Amino acid sequence: MVKHFAEVKQVIVTATIDKKDEITKPLLGVNVKAIITTFDLLLSFGNYQTLNDVLNEPETIIKDLLAEAWGEPEQLAADTSKPTPYPIDAWEGLLKNVIVAVARYAQVPLAMAGQCVLGAIAHIGQQFVNAPHGDRHNPASLILVTEGESGSGKTETMNLTHLKIDEYEKKQYESYLTDLATWETDKASLTGKERQTFLDSTPKPYNPETVFKDATIETILDKYVNLEIINASWATDDAAQFFNGHSMTSKTAGNALTSFTDLYSGGVVNRSRSQKNAFANPRTKAFNARLTLMLMAQRIILEPALSDPLLNGQGFLARALIACPEDLRGYRTWNDPKRKDDKAYNNPDLIAYWSRCESLLNPSPANLPIAPNGEPERIKIQWADSKAKQVFDDHKQAIENRQRKGGVFATLKAYASRMAENASRIASLIAFFDERTTITVDDVKRAYLLVEYSTAERLRYLDATPQGEQNDSEKLSSWLVDKAKGKNPLILNRTYVYNGAPKPMRKNNKILQNELDNLESMGHIKQADEGKRKVIYINPKLITV
Repeated sequence: MVKHFAEVKQVIVTATIDKKDEITKPLLGVNVKAIITTFDLLLSFGNYQTLNDVLNEPETIIKDLLAEAWGEPEQLAADTSKPTPYPIDAWEGLLKNVIVAVARYAQVPLAMAGQCVLGAIAHIGQQFVNAPHGDRHNPASLILVTEGESGSGKTETMNLTHLKIDEYEKKQYESYLTDLATWETDKASLTGKERQTFLDSTPKPYNPETVFKDATIETILDKYVNLEIINASWATDDAAQFFNGHSMTSKTAGNALTSFTDLYSGGVVNRSRSQKNAFANPRTKAFNARLTLMLMAQRIILEPALSDPLLNGQGFLARALIACPEDLRGYRTWNDPKRKDDKAYNNPDLIAYWSRCESLLNPSPANLPIAPNGEPERIKIQWADSKAKQVFDDHKQAIENRQRKGGVFATLKAYASRMAENASRIASLIAFFDERTTITVDDVKRAYLLVEYSTAERLRYLDATPQGEQNDSEKLSSWLVDKAKGKNPLILNRTYVYNGAPKPMRKNNKILQNELDNLESMGHIKQADEGKRKVIYINPKLITV
């Protein structure tokens, strides 16, 4: 009877403290206000107390049973002010010491130093090893995205972590210029048939550059299909060119992203274009190619990128390892005499790291794996034992479970689904740097710490919006509360929500359902089926929040 009348308006019930649970528990979630008193109301009235007197008694309890059935709604806006602590213990030995040293000398967060070290060993390692995943082996390439403001130390960090890579690139380029000059001289000395024979038998030297800072995806793809490169990195401390360049802002941005994801996933390059053009390249594909992206940029560049539907929808960002560390500007030390005398280039850990990088960049031919056809072949990193593989699978399963409805990764499934693959790649690169060909249990656990860190950082930026603006979840919650006000109970038909919700949720079932699931996990709503219709209950605590 009480529930029936509560559908029309709020009902007030009374009970003494000893009968509180007996009266209130069956009515939780119903539009009922319960007045709990020490003595029976009739007894109080017999003692000449008014209702107001009873309500003002310190022992009297008043409960809104509709609101009691709901928990406190959680805050929807992402708090981007507190960076996730960087798991420095995910590293050990020389690489851990190097990250700490780079962070100290460049006066940057550990996360920035760690990302740059990962970028360096990925650039080198992707050329020589493949990472195990399931029943196959994948490229060991990585996509690394790091936030760093202008003047925060990005350039100095890269100078330290990529020192030997830069020196190697310089030597290769100088050798290329010498070969090119010789080729041009030889060509100029010949005429007629001799020149043609020379051109047919002696190809013009090509630029061996493999680390790009300012390029277009088309330029890099052409180098792959022309067999000028097979291993490369786009490594820059100013990724504005990448995110805001022509390739990523034109109508063909989707094609550019597909090229990146294809390279990441399978090492395939596809440049199928019209062959009618007089300058058309007959080569259109490259296989076993590798590309690592190490992109560092200011927040003004990254914030819109991390919320861009295309970058997220096509899976590019889902493959990325993201870090948005604290800004140390204002807290750095420049006038300490001891610091001035302590030079990075004298640090034994950095010297050992640079020596290892140099030897890995220039391996002895005897140490290079060769395929039966005589071509270089990448080493397939293996699991050290069945326990290492089982620990890897256990972590992968734990991530899978967190993608369930209401789970931590329920609204981040694309990212979560890539965590295990990235962990395998990181573990393989760590083994490669240590000159091993197998992944241990310890490698697996430490690699998962790094992907967990990255995903936690991505969760911080999931609702990245310009300051003062609402994210999509906030917009939808506010709209639901506004439309439910005055209704009894606080309920809306899902079809009504589908047709009237704010953009981009309006009439987009996929986006709407993702946001509804997020709101439910945050305690703002409950979704239910009532017969053939789907309804949404709104947390009554939001009406007064």
